[in-house]
Amino acid sequence: MRPKIVILILLAGLAGIIGIMLVKPQLTAPIATKEISSTAASARPASEHELMAESPGMTAAIPPGAINPAPVQLVVDELETNAEHEAEVQVKIDRLQELQAKDDPASLNAILAELVNPHQEVRAVAVEATIQFGNRNAIPTLKNLAATTTDNDEKRALLDAVDFLSLPTLTEVHAASQGLQ
Repeated sequence: MRPKIVILILLAGLAGIIGIMLVKPQLTAPIATKEISSTAASARPASEHELMAESPGMTAAIPPGAINPAPVQLVVDELETNAEHEAEVQVKIDRLQELQAKDDPASLNAILAELVNPHQEVRAVAVEATIQFGNRNAIPTLKNLAATTTDNDEKRALLDAVDFLSLPTLTEVHAASQGLQ
């Protein structure tokens, strides 16, 4: 190819990439929930006269009440609800990770209680915390939950935890080897 054509194609591609990079931050900018909710709350339907004054080139009139701030408010509420949900789940996960390091029956009971949490993420972390806790008293609870769950992946994780907790400890293996000698 001719060098001029190659340079032209490269410049066009570079211009396209720069254009995408300039537009992308505007598309992915976080929504300021406080501003939108306050704007949506103070918004009022414009009168037909106000709408016509803003857009003099329009011939068709927009009926009063056509501007509805409710969808904006619903989006904001949904974003706040999702953020609250994620924060709640993260708090439970953090608590489980703290409890797995303790060695008391209350911590084990708190971990086992989270095995029936409605959030799958929390249940998965609770199974891992049960394994890390390392107490065989959890085996009956894990078996009962594995028998009642309908999710095959979750059932497999519960049964894997049972298998792991059923393994002999290093102390038990050492004692058994000392008994054979």
